[in-house]
Amino acid sequence: IATLFIALFVLLFLGTPVFVALGLSAVLALVGFSDLPLMGVAQRLINGVDKFSLLAVPFFIFAANVMKNGGIAKRIMNWAKTMVGSSRGSLAVTTEVSCMFFGAVSGSSPATVLAIGGLTYPKMVEQGYPKSFSTGLITSSGSVALLIPPSISAIVYCSVTGASVGALFMAGLGAGLLYGICFLLYCIWYAKKHNIPKAPKTSGRERWKITKDAAWALGVPVIIIGGIYAGIFTPTEAAGVSAVYAIIVSLFIYKEMSLKQLWEC
Repeated sequence: IATLFIALFVLLFLGTPVFVALGLSAVLALVGFSDLPLMGVAQRLINGVDKFSLLAVPFFIFAANVMKNGGIAKRIMNWAKTMVGSSRGSLAVTTEVSCMFFGAVSGSSPATVLAIGGLTYPKMVEQGYPKSFSTGLITSSGSVALLIPPSISAIVYCSVTGASVGALFMAGLGAGLLYGICFLLYCIWYAKKHNIPKAPKTSGRERWKITKDAAWALGVPVIIIGGIYAGIFTPTEAAGVSAVYAIIVSLFIYKEMSLKQLWEC
């Protein structure tokens, strides 16, 4: 045990990646102080990742990349901005609502921050929001993807513990919505306290036009969450469906993505 921990801390001190330090220190302990064959290490590595639920992780991340580059994320944000209206703090509220929608699509907090933050941060600074508040809001709002299904963190947790992915998703939906509502209230309070300017008003005709344009984009969270809760497909199958749906919408409906860009995604 002493060798295990010494090797672990030495490797970490030398700057070795955490997963390498954990694995290599365990291998050194097995080689020096155990009769167990090293074949067991390879078997455990394979068994650890050979799980159907983990397939959802690359599918959801891929779908998020397609949506970010294919115009889906942009339309979700425009729709959220239209629905929020022109009240004080509307852009901050739009950022939070967009993160909640995109989190319900990608399941990835970094992907949500990248997709929504890249669009909203310049506009927030331009409208008079402090850079510190804008950065904090975007990064914190992105973490709602950890709760709202399909959360990649929940999938990994379930693959390790054997818990039900569907049950954890149902529990995370209410928690994620509550988390988002608290942020929305804070954004409204902050904007009023610091006298942030109001956004331009949007006419009813413009709202209808933007909603119509975003209909296909809004179909992604409906398909994923609705399909899982209705029992039509599992979370892993939902990830595959979301990726295919995002590709079809980006390539053939919005036509904002080429085959070359798809390959890069």
